[in-house]
Amino acid sequence: MSGSALCAAEHKPSTILHETTAAKLHEKSMLLAKLNDVQRENHILKRAVQIQNAKLNEKSAAEAELGQMSAVMAQYREQIRTLELSNYSLTMHLQQATAGGTLEGSGRPPDVY
Repeated sequence: MSGSALCAAEHKPSTILHETTAAKLHEKSMLLAKLNDVQRENHILKRAVQIQNAKLNEKSAAEAELGQMSAVMAQYREQIRTLELSNYSLTMHLQQATAGGTLEGSGRPPDVY
């Protein structure tokens, strides 16, 4: 072998090693960039899940409150119905009392045998 061929042959393994090392470094930097992207996306997704859970909890609380309000509304409706009935009954009694106390409303005493 000539001197230049020998020098090229000696240089070839170091060139291959250098190229391989450079390729590995490039691959490593690409993987690190990908890892950073995945970690950022993971953080975003975790935050999105937290927000969704908070909204779900708020909705559940609002539905529970609505259920309670509906029950209270039903009680108040029943109370209004009872009061209206009582008011009607008192109005009838008042009319009878002011009409002379007769049940028939004719103004004369009832026939008794």
